Amino acid sequence: MPELIFITLEDVLAVHDEALIAFGGSPGIRDQGGLDSALNAPQNYYYYQEADILTCAAVYLHHISEAQAFIDGNKRTAVGVTLMFLLANNMGILDDQPGLYDLCMRVANHELDIEQIREALEIFVS
Repeated sequence: MPELIFITLEDVLAVHDEALIAFGGSPGIRDQGGLDSALNAPQNYYYYQEADILTCAAVYLHHISEAQAFIDGNKRTAVGVTLMFLLANNMGILDDQPGLYDLCMRVANHELDIEQIREALEIFVS
């Protein structure tokens, strides 16, 4: 199993800051414990369940979105971190994917589990 590059807290905070600069919103962390848990979840899946890269990406999207750790920008941060993770691990991201918004909204509305998110992410990578 190849070693993956995981996203750090500093990376997540940078993605969150960029999202707020680009689209507005209030800064601040509402739940540091929830954020820490969301960041550890992909590593747990990888090391203990032998998850592949797309499953780990799905875990980032799901857990960051669900944690609602930030005052604003949770979904935007979840998508940004997911894409950052895929790019850091040499997965190409297909441009101009309008379905990414719909996927994120379905995740935020608790409509998809990890495996369904993983399957949905397949169309966004090359």
